[in-house]
Amino acid sequence: MFASSSRSKPGSRQSPWLSVAVGLLTLASCAPAPRSAGNAAAAQGAGRATVLGVACDASQPIPPWPVQRLSVREYERTVFDLFSTYKSCEGVAKEVSMELGQLPRDGELNASFSNMDHRTSQRHIETFSRVAEAIALAVTSRDERLVALAGACALAPALDRACFLRFVGDFGLRAWRRPLTASEIERLGTLAESQRPRDAYRLLLTELLAAPEFVLHLDLPEPEAGMGVQGGRLSPYALAARLSYHFWQTLPDKRLLAAAASGALDSEAGYRAEVERLVSSQRAHATWFRFFREWLQLEEFGGFSLDRAFENFSGGLKPTPALYDDAVWEVEQLVGYYTFDTPGTYPQLLTSDLVVTRSPRLAALYGVEPWDGRSLPRAFPAGERSGLFTRAAVLMSGSHATNPFHRGAFVRRRLLCEPIEPPAQRPPEAFVLPVFDPRASTRARYERKVENGGCKGCHDLFSPYGYALEAYDALGRFRRNERLVDDAGDGHGRVPIDADVTVALSPEHTIEAKGPVALSRAIADSNLANACFARQYFRFTFRRPETAADACALEAISEALHSGGLLSAYRGVAFSDAFRQATAAPSGPDSDPQRTTKASP
Repeated sequence: MFASSSRSKPGSRQSPWLSVAVGLLTLASCAPAPRSAGNAAAAQGAGRATVLGVACDASQPIPPWPVQRLSVREYERTVFDLFSTYKSCEGVAKEVSMELGQLPRDGELNASFSNMDHRTSQRHIETFSRVAEAIALAVTSRDERLVALAGACALAPALDRACFLRFVGDFGLRAWRRPLTASEIERLGTLAESQRPRDAYRLLLTELLAAPEFVLHLDLPEPEAGMGVQGGRLSPYALAARLSYHFWQTLPDKRLLAAAASGALDSEAGYRAEVERLVSSQRAHATWFRFFREWLQLEEFGGFSLDRAFENFSGGLKPTPALYDDAVWEVEQLVGYYTFDTPGTYPQLLTSDLVVTRSPRLAALYGVEPWDGRSLPRAFPAGERSGLFTRAAVLMSGSHATNPFHRGAFVRRRLLCEPIEPPAQRPPEAFVLPVFDPRASTRARYERKVENGGCKGCHDLFSPYGYALEAYDALGRFRRNERLVDDAGDGHGRVPIDADVTVALSPEHTIEAKGPVALSRAIADSNLANACFARQYFRFTFRRPETAADACALEAISEALHSGGLLSAYRGVAFSDAFRQATAAPSGPDSDPQRTTKASP
């Protein structure tokens, strides 16, 4: 499995370096299963700081990060950003788009976030190799590109070894996100032996881009920390990569590498300055929006129905994919407003009645005027909307009918992090939708379906959230009366909406809420909302489920969210000890990232 040489033959389809990648990921996947994090409900009465019902014990070792591959998004952005900084190489990523498109998409294992999908299949390995070869060919087949990367000396009739080795060190630093060791430069330098200059550079690029150092997060510790399974504190270059991939989803820029080289990242002032610089950029804003898009499952919308029932239900409105895009944009605007525009809090985000959509289409659906983006946002009419899960992007179903079970399960699972355990034996008709009744509301039909048998007890845990959201139709329009439309598209009059609910936020905390606005406030005021945010952001940051051993990291996120607000929680995770912890990786003679030759970023 582990290759002993970095040589590859011209035209080979898989670099032996990728065998190392497979080996590292296999070792990571064979680690013992972590202890269960348990149920956040246990923490409801234990105080705000306890997220999992387990108190932080700072004397306990911090779990090391597992070895992981770059996510598909990170890999694609890394390829683009690595070459777009070189003149004449801006189009390289576009030219290999067909090869990049062969990567399996992340998130196919129902992970909470796409970056938690750590599969590394044969298809991944083959695609990494093909992309590396395609890039190497695209660069070396054009003189101006080779000159931009390696200098005019790369076009010499005979290979200029000094030029070649300089390129190994300079480009290797950018690609591997750290200086290469002396032994690595020597080993890669052997690719120049008996090769024509252009072939030598092509082989070198292939090796660098197919290496585990390029396709994996190998965030290794300081030399004195060792390479055991407990990991250690990150080296400056590894810390630069950790920061960049968390906030920007791509490799470090030259300024961040320079901070690592100069030692600036070793000081708290220098480190804080780089965190502030990264977070203030539009790239970091996009990453924050990405967190919310995936958390709220906004990219799983299947589109609007084209049948007669939906046409009748939607009335004069003709929804298009652009309307849903506008609705997702509104969520991003709301998140951005309370994170970057004003010092907002998570409870404010969960209860805001501000109109922040700039889309005339979406504003027409809401029955309001769009925001101009400059003045203070106006409020929705009193009692209509409150926070994230009363916005259209979260409510739209694509059909003419709402499903209170689905909406309620979404709130319980995604916003409260509370499990819904399916019964051991489901009734045969469990997944059959309630039969349409021309005299009954959707809520009445769904309540009738589970009022008997063993279903009611479980449904009482989540269905009330969906019943409260019956104040909104399947397009997210506020309503006081439900217009009854059967599956054939025929109308049957209207019935009043009942959105008042009694719901158990936890075994110890039952509330009565008169509609979705009151429910939003009750959820925002609960410990569960804050604790669930901490758990979701932990998963997004650390790319794995939380465990009892992560109590300190979770409490740090929760406390930052409570005392400092959304922006404080977003950037604050970078100052935690857990964030600066190295990956666990096998030890070996060439595994020390600090035995380097001096290289300038």
